[in-house]
Amino acid sequence: MLSNIFIFVLVAALLIFFLPMFFMHALWLAGALFWLWMLIDCVKRRFRKDSTKVIWILVIIFASFIGALIYFFFVKMARK
Repeated sequence: MLSNIFIFVLVAALLIFFLPMFFMHALWLAGALFWLWMLIDCVKRRFRKDSTKVIWILVIIFASFIGALIYFFFVKMARK
């Protein structure tokens, strides 16, 4: 009886500790994949001027996730 309670408490404590870390890592991975997707899209996309492409690549690289979001809304969604 005591061992069942101990196992339950141990599993609950591990879930409370590791579940938020799992979600944080999952969000980080999703953000990194989104950033990479926008960077690849920018490199492959044809712009009217090459300087525009260079500027967008620099924005995506230096502004990280926020830069990828800006590119997504101003370039990728605007072309649809």
